[in-house]
Amino acid sequence: MKEQNKYPLNIQLFGGGDPAGGADGGAGAPNPQSQTQPSATPEIDYNKLSEVVAGRQANAGDSALKGFFKSQGLTEEQAKEAMTKYKADQAAAKEAEANKYKELETENAKLKAQILNRELDASLTTLAAAEGVDAQKVGRLLKLVEREGLVGEDGKIIDDKAKTAINDVLKDFPEFKSNPNGTGGFQPIGTPGTDGGSGSETRIQDGRIILPSKK
Repeated sequence: MKEQNKYPLNIQLFGGGDPAGGADGGAGAPNPQSQTQPSATPEIDYNKLSEVVAGRQANAGDSALKGFFKSQGLTEEQAKEAMTKYKADQAAAKEAEANKYKELETENAKLKAQILNRELDASLTTLAAAEGVDAQKVGRLLKLVEREGLVGEDGKIIDDKAKTAINDVLKDFPEFKSNPNGTGGFQPIGTPGTDGGSGSETRIQDGRIILPSKK
């Protein structure tokens, strides 16, 4: 009976372990390189997708139109002609609508510009009066004022820049002011009388020419 144990058993082999394993007898750590890497998400060309959808919609629309025209008793050739005319009419209507919308935008822009110019004229007139510009000459002065940059991005008038623009014109044309020489009162024209009076003078007072009185 003792001879039955003559050949020892390989217990590790029957236990399912790795015969070439380490001392711990385990199956060993998995190899990270052997793991399956997640595949990258494919990029979708949405522009191409839109073209495909539009093409299918167009084909479906053509089929629907052709079927409708045939149901009205038209032949194949007549249905094609009717469909061509329908598409041309639709395109013309769409173009007319786009042009009308563009015209409305243009008119709206013109109206906004007119309103802004009126507001700018009013502001420039007030500033010009504060600078001593003759009221009768304000209209001519406004035509010479450089208006670029006088309105901010918010649509409001920038008073400091408007005042500077007015003063730039007044430097070149000081005659726009009521009394450009600062004489005050009136400006004598001609030679004073020998008695030192002003009876024989032609003078300008308040923007009017006053002739000398006759003796």
